[in-house]
This record gives sequence, C-alpha cells and structure tokens, in this order.
Amino acid sequence: MSRDVMICVTGMPGAGKTLIARRIAESFSAPLVSMGDVMREEASRRGIGLDLASMMRFAKKIREEYGAAAVAELVYRRIKSLSGVVVIDGI
Repeated sequence: MSRDVMICVTGMPGAGKTLIARRIAESFSAPLVSMGDVMREEASRRGIGLDLASMMRFAKKIREEYGAAAVAELVYRRIKSLSGVVVIDGI
C-alpha cells in the first residue's frame, strides 16, 4: 500500500462529518470511504437489517467476535489498494 495522505474525519453524530468529508474529497479529487457505508454493505451482505437497532447489534456482535478493530479491518480492506489522498468518513 502506497499512500501520500490519509485524511480521517471524526466527530459526534450529526456534527457534519459526512459533509466536510465530501468537500475534502472533492477538493482533492480523492476517493471517500465511509465507515458507515462499509458497515451497512457488510450487514446487507450478511442479510442483516439496516435499521439503527439492527446496525448497533451488528457492530457490537462483530466487535465481540473479531475484536475491537473489526470495523477498522473492514475499512482497511476497502482502502488497501488505494494510493494518493484518501478521505475516511466516520472514524
């Protein structure tokens, strides 16, 4: 994996992470990877509902089964082949 810059956006729910992450990605013509999207795609792949309660149970379950870094590992799989600037939304 060769990377020049990784920009990670973090904050409380509703703080505007996605908005700022999109604008940063656009300004650098960089790919945007959303931790929420990665989790929803994995849940959908496993046949799990995408409502808030189901997603919270799913996140807890994969952390219990695979460790605290389970969500980060899913994101890593998505970004490992990218190079240049990459923006991650929702750390």
